[in-house]
Amino acid sequence: MVIPRLQFDHVLFKRATELVRENGGAVIQDFPVSDVHLVGKGDEQRIIGVSGIVGGRRSGNEVMTFTAPLTIGAGGYNCPVSRKITETHGEPMRDDDHYIPAYREYWEMECGKTGPIALQFIGGELGGGYFWICPVREGLCNVGIGMVQRELKQHKTKLRALQAQIIAEHPKFKVRFESAKMVEGSGIGHMIPCGSPRKHPPSYQPRRIAMAGAGCVGDSATLVNAFSGEGIDPAFVSAKTLIAHFDRDEHADGFPSEAAHDYQVELWKQLGPVMTNSYKMQKLVKKRRLMNWFMGKASKDDKRGRMIRDQLELAVSSKSAQEDVATPWQLIKLMLF
Repeated sequence: MVIPRLQFDHVLFKRATELVRENGGAVIQDFPVSDVHLVGKGDEQRIIGVSGIVGGRRSGNEVMTFTAPLTIGAGGYNCPVSRKITETHGEPMRDDDHYIPAYREYWEMECGKTGPIALQFIGGELGGGYFWICPVREGLCNVGIGMVQRELKQHKTKLRALQAQIIAEHPKFKVRFESAKMVEGSGIGHMIPCGSPRKHPPSYQPRRIAMAGAGCVGDSATLVNAFSGEGIDPAFVSAKTLIAHFDRDEHADGFPSEAAHDYQVELWKQLGPVMTNSYKMQKLVKKRRLMNWFMGKASKDDKRGRMIRDQLELAVSSKSAQEDVATPWQLIKLMLF
C-alpha cells in the first residue's frame, strides 16, 4: 500500500499531538533546535535538553530552552541530538557506504502503463543504485532514484540528471513516460541512512544512538532497510524499544547510561538480523550476471518461475522472505530445489 508522505505525516502528527495534549504536554512547531545541552565531564556526561528559536532562525524571536530526564532525537539523518551523541564519544555519525542519497518526483501518468511498483536496478558503468515507479493513486506516481553515497561520489554524477536520462533513454521506461507529465515543484532530494551492519563499528551497531539523558529513533538512529528503503517499521520499533527502557520515576534525575546501553543492545537484537540480510540483498543485486540469470528464471511462466516471482515480491516487504534470498547460494537453492 502506498500513500503520499504529506498525507501520512499529517495523520501521524495529528494523532501524536492529540496524545501529547491528552497527557498534559505541549506541541511547538517551527522550532529548529539551535543547541543540545550537555553537562558533566568524561564518563559522567549527559544530555539534559535542547534550545531552539521560536518561529525559525530568520524570525528574530526568542530562544527557548527545555530540559527533561530523557531527550529523544527524531530529527532525521542529520538530527542534532544524534550529532551530539556521536561527537561526545568521538565516533563518526555518517558512513558513506551506508548512506543513500535519493531523489524523487511525482508524475501524472496512466496507471495502466505502470502496473504494480516497479524497481529497476542500475548496472553498467554506474555499478549500483535503483530507479522506482510507485503508483500513489490513479493517474499519479512517485518516481525516484537512489544510490549509495560512496558510489555516487566515485561516478561524479547527479541523481536528478541520471533520473532524467533513464526516463528519456531507457528502453524499458521511455515508452511509459511518452505521455507522462511531471508535477511542477515535486522534485526533492533526501538522504536515507541505512541500518546495515558496519564492518568495524567503534561501539554499537549500526552506530551509537544513545547515551545518558538521550536516545535516537528512526532515521536519526540510521535504521532504514538497505534493500527496500523502508524506514517506518523500524522507526516505530525503535521508539517502542527506547521508551520501554525509560522509567519516569526511577529515572526522574536522568536517563542513565546503563539504560542507554541496554536500549542499543536490545534494538540491534530485534532489528539486526533483518538489517543484515537486507544489506546482503543490496550487495547481491550488484552481481549483474547472477541477477540476470536469476531474473530470467523468474520471468518464465511455469511453477518455478511463479514461485521465484512470489518470493522476490515478498522480499521487498517481508522480513522473513528476505532471509530466503540473501546470498547467492540461497538464490541457487530457490531455483534448483
